Amino acid sequence: MRIQTGLTYWHLLADLIWKDDYGRLFEHRSPHELLQGYDVEVPYKVPGLPPVKVNFPGLFPNLPLAKDPDMTHRTKIRTGKSSLKRTFDYVSWRDQTEVKVNCPYAMMHLPFDEQCKANPFPCCGQKEPVYVWDTHRAPGEFDENANAIQGCSGDQFRPGLHADKEQVLVFFDIAQRVMALTTTPGEGTYDYNGVHLRKFRPDRKLVWGNATERSHNSRYYQLGPGGLMNLTMLFGADVFISLPHFLEGDPRLVEQIDGLEPSKDKHDLYIGVEPYTGITIVEEQRAMISVQVNSVKAEFGKGKGWFPNLGDRDLFVPVAWFNQQALATSDGTDQVKTMYMAMSLITIVRWVGVGLGGLTVICAIAIGLRARKQKTAPGANHEGAADQRVQPRTGSEGLLEAGHLTQ
Repeated sequence: MRIQTGLTYWHLLADLIWKDDYGRLFEHRSPHELLQGYDVEVPYKVPGLPPVKVNFPGLFPNLPLAKDPDMTHRTKIRTGKSSLKRTFDYVSWRDQTEVKVNCPYAMMHLPFDEQCKANPFPCCGQKEPVYVWDTHRAPGEFDENANAIQGCSGDQFRPGLHADKEQVLVFFDIAQRVMALTTTPGEGTYDYNGVHLRKFRPDRKLVWGNATERSHNSRYYQLGPGGLMNLTMLFGADVFISLPHFLEGDPRLVEQIDGLEPSKDKHDLYIGVEPYTGITIVEEQRAMISVQVNSVKAEFGKGKGWFPNLGDRDLFVPVAWFNQQALATSDGTDQVKTMYMAMSLITIVRWVGVGLGGLTVICAIAIGLRARKQKTAPGANHEGAADQRVQPRTGSEGLLEAGHLTQ
């Protein structure tokens, strides 16, 4: 980690802790420590003073309520009353409408440290919080203001995500920036416990592209190989995030490290969204943390420096990859399937109604035609009917024909 005094003094301090390049590069830590954080104690102690510790804050630390920024600050989201398309979008996050952090570079100015002059850092020693990302605007882009709080948490989107190419915006809190998640045209849906889901992934160019692939990503300081997201401003160290095993990254990232085998089945990052409701049912948030390693000249002319064999190369060394997974329970998917049943019944009732309506029209036409025939039939046979009338007769024969017997 880069301490606030600057690179020069950090290198001097690190030389007291680690004596060789292997020790500087590799350290055995448990997954719990990586997630929750840990302290590194400087082995040299000053009599009468407490030991000096360097803290790594952890990727997902469990914080007490009084220190948890999600508990001490308010977050507001939209309900969709004024615009259905912006349902569940952030209005503010942790009482911010634009992201700011304490400057991680040279907060404590000490003699002989020239790091801010030697490197074009985004900030240098400011006492007040600074913007996380470059403030230049990108008119017409989904992230016109790179520091703006927008998008949603990723748990719920607007309903009706049926277009072949859909795009939603998610504010990724660990990176403190908005990401465009898109569907892959022609991919269709997949089944999860009877629920039909669509996969939304971070767009390769818009999110993972470097400044060459997408010029606007220079605002996020993505100036190295493609496939890396720069988190230096947040961690105060050269920390980068990518897909595990540098999946979809620059091929050189994989070639420089032995043992990497990127696989879409194992290392893909996506969320599974039910398109009718916009509810996220499955989360497979796989990501890898890497650190940038390069050669460092010896401070004050002593020693051989750090990693001299690298020359002018930059090496991105994986530290750990993780999968933040969330799956809906069977009770949750049963509710969605109940909705599917209701939608099917509505469709059935609709077609039954159409069928009954058609049958009613056919019956009405048949009855009309029959009535018309009955009206025309007596007029056509009137003359014949008159000729068939029985003439009256007299005598006993006639009485018998009339049904009466007289004696």
